Amino acid sequence: QYDTSIVHYYSEVEHRGIAPTRNQLLQLAKGEFIAWIDADDFMLPSRIKTQVAFLNAQPHIDIVGSYLTDTKAPYQTYTCPQTHDAIKACLKYKNCLFQPSILSRHFYLKENIQYDESYGNIAEDYALWQVCVARKTLANLPIPLTAYDHPSNERLDSKRTANQFEE
Repeated sequence: QYDTSIVHYYSEVEHRGIAPTRNQLLQLAKGEFIAWIDADDFMLPSRIKTQVAFLNAQPHIDIVGSYLTDTKAPYQTYTCPQTHDAIKACLKYKNCLFQPSILSRHFYLKENIQYDESYGNIAEDYALWQVCVARKTLANLPIPLTAYDHPSNERLDSKRTANQFEE
């Protein structure tokens, strides 16, 4: 249960896509930190407290993610590089920041950093990390703080169709 004076729920009537919706949420956000989670994923109970404590103890870090685990058995932990330099090197080849595990300082509006809406629902987070890695300091915690729902083949095909993946 979260304090509703500091955690707000927004529901969008029209589905405009992931990047535009995330940009809208960045406009609405008022707090010092931004935590992301997707509807089909969930946070472990200690996630926010752990990541906020990390950012408070490491004022030079702007964005922190974590390892992921699966929501269903067999549980697998997905690892990623932990330091800024390792993340920067990895981002040249693949996405190594798991979007639903991200907590960051709220610098987006002040620095005109946002999701590139031309990516629609495909790799919009990866495009954002490419901008951020050049301007901000990133880290990943070596523990899973978020559980990721891997859709079945049928659900994945349905998501791909709904999100116009082929386009």
